Amino acid sequence: MNKCLINTIIKNKKTAFFYFILISLLLLWGSHIVWTFVVFGPDPFVDFSVYKDFHTKFHIRDEEGIFVRCRGMRIKNINKEKVSFVMLGFDGEFRIKNTGSHTKRVKIEISNTKREIISNPRLDLKPINPTPGEYGNTLASHIVLNPGEEKIYSVTDSSCKDKTDFTFFYMGDPQVKIGKKTEIFEKIMEETAEKKPDFIIIGGDIVHYGLEEEYETAVRVLEKSPVPVFTLVGNHDVRLDGRNLYMKYFGPFFYYFEYKGYVFIFIDSSADYIYKESLDFLKESLEKTRGKPVLIFMHVPPYDPRKWGMHGFYREKHKKEFMDIISAYDVRGVFSSHIHGHYEYKSKRIPFYISGGGGGVLVGKPEIHGYSHYTSVSVTPDSISPQPVTVEGRKASFFVRLLDLVVEGLSRFYMNNPIPTILLYALSWRGLVFVWKKRKKSQDKQELKEINSNKIPS
Repeated sequence: MNKCLINTIIKNKKTAFFYFILISLLLLWGSHIVWTFVVFGPDPFVDFSVYKDFHTKFHIRDEEGIFVRCRGMRIKNINKEKVSFVMLGFDGEFRIKNTGSHTKRVKIEISNTKREIISNPRLDLKPINPTPGEYGNTLASHIVLNPGEEKIYSVTDSSCKDKTDFTFFYMGDPQVKIGKKTEIFEKIMEETAEKKPDFIIIGGDIVHYGLEEEYETAVRVLEKSPVPVFTLVGNHDVRLDGRNLYMKYFGPFFYYFEYKGYVFIFIDSSADYIYKESLDFLKESLEKTRGKPVLIFMHVPPYDPRKWGMHGFYREKHKKEFMDIISAYDVRGVFSSHIHGHYEYKSKRIPFYISGGGGGVLVGKPEIHGYSHYTSVSVTPDSISPQPVTVEGRKASFFVRLLDLVVEGLSRFYMNNPIPTILLYALSWRGLVFVWKKRKKSQDKQELKEINSNKIPS
């Protein structure tokens, strides 16, 4: 297509509109093909080795004459006067040493706890109002350290060892955006405060664009929770500088804890698969707790249960690797989000639960899948019973469902038929050129006819 085409388009408004629509559709289609192959084809271009040892900074710090090491919790902040911890479960330990030359009186703050926490040796932990940027109950005490002195404390929820029934909430995809209301997210947190489950788990995509303002808003909502909050990292959370911001506000990408006989393992599948460091952690955690019932939490599920769905691990080798690992242990359930609705399915007799109705745009039939919700999970020593709880708010619209169906269907077709897709796309452009040439030839004939009819006989 050359200068002649542009002249032809300018002369005829109908022709201009016709080519504008055709070229726009082809460009949109081409960008979608590129996007699909980049996102779902090769592994994402993220150097996860950068984060290989990032856990260290959460668990070992040496600043201003204070050396701290911990497990089952993360170090949020440290200076010569105060050390702040955030619990990553219900059983932890920390060591604190004065590496300076003067006696220090250090304030210890432990957030994201239940009020029944006990310590050994005894710390006179008392509830305080959460400071900005924290959530859950916060307990505080003071200790005195002489130069060179080290003290070791264990902190444990008094009921976490009892094998009794309990309940936790699970919700995903609140997708907090700048300038957008967080009413669904806030309603779920209000119900959490009212019903007081043992704890709540947020299944990733806490924010939408990975911006710090979004993280700050999300934390302000989570501050309302009177029960511990545990989080997963999602694909939206790591956009832009999101990985570093997630570490700043919520901590590790993978960890585990035990509660009342069950093992809760959190892993990172935000890249649409589980990268090596996270997968190694999963294997180690399962082996350490062999013989105990396990619940696994990950943002992107290995399989998308929808017929045309692409919101799971794309590569079969990643799906198989994950399923081969977990099928060798007593895994009672795998909880995910990512798909904005409620879905359940089984693979190798292991139940999978998807809960993504925490505030993002919904998909699926409104009466079955696409509604705002969270999942209340009742747990006994022998079984788990997840039940979706509807939250009054938005439902999946027909337009969004249609768009989702088209996008997912096209993506699946591209990935299953890469060569025919490229050929079809090339033929479409060739067809456009053919149509233009045919129209141009017709116009040339018409112009020649008009010229001949206007000639004056000699």
